[in-house]
Amino acid sequence: MPCPSRRRWHDHRCIFWGDNLNRPRVRAFYGYSFFSHLLPLYAVYTIIINDEFQSPLILSTLLAVWSLTVVVLEVPSGALADYWNKKHVALLGQASKILTCLIWFLFRSYPAFLIGFVFWGIQESFCSGSVDALLYEESARHGGESAYERHYSWCYRLTTIAVTLAIFSGAYLYRVRPALVFISSIITSSIGFAFTMLFPVRPPAPDERKKHGYFGIIRNALVQSRGNPLILRLFVFSIGYLTVFGVIEEYIPVFLQSLDQSAMLFGLSLTLIMAAQTLGGFISQRLGLKTERAQYLFACLACIALGLIRFTARDVSIALLFLSFIVIGVLEIKLSSALNNAIRGERATVLSLQSLSVNAAAVLLSLGIGAIADAAGLTGSFFVFAVFSASVLVFLYLGTRSLSLDR
Repeated sequence: MPCPSRRRWHDHRCIFWGDNLNRPRVRAFYGYSFFSHLLPLYAVYTIIINDEFQSPLILSTLLAVWSLTVVVLEVPSGALADYWNKKHVALLGQASKILTCLIWFLFRSYPAFLIGFVFWGIQESFCSGSVDALLYEESARHGGESAYERHYSWCYRLTTIAVTLAIFSGAYLYRVRPALVFISSIITSSIGFAFTMLFPVRPPAPDERKKHGYFGIIRNALVQSRGNPLILRLFVFSIGYLTVFGVIEEYIPVFLQSLDQSAMLFGLSLTLIMAAQTLGGFISQRLGLKTERAQYLFACLACIALGLIRFTARDVSIALLFLSFIVIGVLEIKLSSALNNAIRGERATVLSLQSLSVNAAAVLLSLGIGAIADAAGLTGSFFVFAVFSASVLVFLYLGTRSLSLDR
């Protein structure tokens, strides 16, 4: 009789590496997810800008330029991936991230930060739809649609682990020598570029490309997004909930710095909060959340925890942030799986439309959090955003009762 523990280990290996351990193409996505996000710069770029200009509003304008770049290029880059080649579009995006790190290593001025965020926006737009679409197609080809959530869950966990390690190391390297942050980020993003080169090449068939054309792909994606009620509702959920917490995530280092922590405690606190998303990724498949009430009650937990930070002590506020981002880790995987399963064609373009809606909202939210923070502090902006996100959840629950992230 086979050993149960050995069987569990075999199942765990198969879940991690895919249905066949000899498939290097699937493993390339794992390597990309880890190394392309293992940037120590993540920990300190908001601090560098804040120390340089001493204004949350200037930081907000730079983040808004970042999001605006994504807004402008998101759909054209997604359609380019569907029309031309998803892998090549992803390679161009990853190269842009390397340029961002290089520019900030060489120059520390407002124009340099501005140009760097433009290149970072190019990376976001070129990689968002193309990489996710490639992963879904490769997973569906070898393991069916159900395999995607498994593979995406592992990519998400590796991404959050990489970000956690990057934040912990970045906080330390910045205090030792700031240049080390940029040098190490250039190296790790270059390794991520190497893994991107291992992605499968899935260009569209020539007759299909000729039939639809570049602008036909965009038109079909718009029709599909508007005509599918589930896709439309998932877009609204992304804007009103995940976007809010995505914008707040950029300000966590500044918030922790305002608590006057020691260097070690700062790094540990930042690592703990980012590790919460990794924990959320691990428990996402164990939580069914198959009823509307369970989904919305679970989502409201993050809003309540975020809003209470305004009225709590330092240690409690860190614990509340930790709870909030556990919830985000769970729901983000559920959302991505539901959205990809609902898409029937022009996958990269539809995913780019979703990212476009998210980043268009992020432009306004980034400016809003900066303006509120100048008037009422960061915790005040956290409270306002928690109320806003909770209001969106109530609106969705009352107006679209058929929404389910597990469809």
